[in-house]
Amino acid sequence: MESLNYRKIFFEFVSISFAVFLGLMMNQCRDSYNNKQLANQLLNNILTEVTDNKELVSKLLDNHQYIIGEIDSVLFRHENGIDEGDISADLSFSIVNSTAWETAKLTQAIAYMDMDLVADIAGMYSYQDYYQSLVMTYVKDNILT
Repeated sequence: MESLNYRKIFFEFVSISFAVFLGLMMNQCRDSYNNKQLANQLLNNILTEVTDNKELVSKLLDNHQYIIGEIDSVLFRHENGIDEGDISADLSFSIVNSTAWETAKLTQAIAYMDMDLVADIAGMYSYQDYYQSLVMTYVKDNILT
């Protein structure tokens, strides 16, 4: 019967363990890189979405300022007994997008982003949700009745 060479067995055990450890470490590095790439891509998508929403809301604000001016004019004419004539106004609302933010939450990419930035983005989207709720309340109360 052959004698076991414990030194050789120990060396093979250490070699295999090191190779497995190295493989796991490489896999972890690749996953970390992929997660960072995903977070950066979604951050760029959020930036694009926010820019588009900003332009949309800016146009809506201009329209709403015009409507406020028209309402003030009608009220002034009514209070001063001036013939009101034909009154018409086109009040417009739009839905702001939150697809990129929802995607970031669903894919859990926000876990790989800076938490202060995530908090700022979440706050901004909360304001968008508030705007959406105002629009829906207005539509339900004034248009659908």
